[in-house]
Amino acid sequence: MFEVEAEQIKIELAVKQGGETHRLTHNLRQPTTSEWKEYDRRQATTGRHMKITAHIIDSREWLYNKLVKSVEGYTCKGQDIMDVTDWQAKVPVLHKSEVISRLGEIEDIEPGEELKNG
Repeated sequence: MFEVEAEQIKIELAVKQGGETHRLTHNLRQPTTSEWKEYDRRQATTGRHMKITAHIIDSREWLYNKLVKSVEGYTCKGQDIMDVTDWQAKVPVLHKSEVISRLGEIEDIEPGEELKNG
């Protein structure tokens, strides 16, 4: 069953660097309704494409920084990123943006696809 009050959400990214694919896990808490509303408000934009893109990335980074509890798979100067004081600032902004874009994702299900239910 899908737990609607799960305390933690895990979102994984597969990112290529130096010819290798790295699995990066982002552990988030559930957003509140007011956080979702503020996120939507921050995404409301007008103007040229570059300005719109900047607003979307800024709003996603804002929400990510509110929700993220920990990450796995990142290093900073050879040490686990979680051991770095300002670790949130070290997570690439495009990774933050992708995580938030996946947070509200609802996927289409193919007929006959195996699903996980209670």
